[in-house]
Amino acid sequence: MSAYFNNISKEALEGKLLTVVEEEVAKHSITNLSQLLIEDYNKVAASDVLKQVGLTLDPIEMNIGVHIVQHTVLKLGTFIAENEADYRKNSAEKSDRMPATFAKIYSGAPLFLSDFEEFDAKFGKQGP
Repeated sequence: MSAYFNNISKEALEGKLLTVVEEEVAKHSITNLSQLLIEDYNKVAASDVLKQVGLTLDPIEMNIGVHIVQHTVLKLGTFIAENEADYRKNSAEKSDRMPATFAKIYSGAPLFLSDFEEFDAKFGKQGP
């Protein structure tokens, strides 16, 4: 479930975070210097002098802000997945209102019409 959520929300989340991160990246000398270092390396990699002596360097295609955002979203997805795994292991202990229903949903076991009927009989259309 968390893998699906991470997959469908990744692009939108990265877009929202990027505007904030780019503002913060611009405030710090280390991130600015890192980006300048990449740009300077790429200038050297593209220089005619290297070509004349037969050396080639692959350019670095990296934006510090984008890199930070992508790894933040990756770690956030890992955090969510780990917490979901913990909930699945101990799901009966995670709900005061409906421990059996909560445990069944998070167990990964198939849900059947009888599960819904039991829930509906107990809680009705209003829910718990």
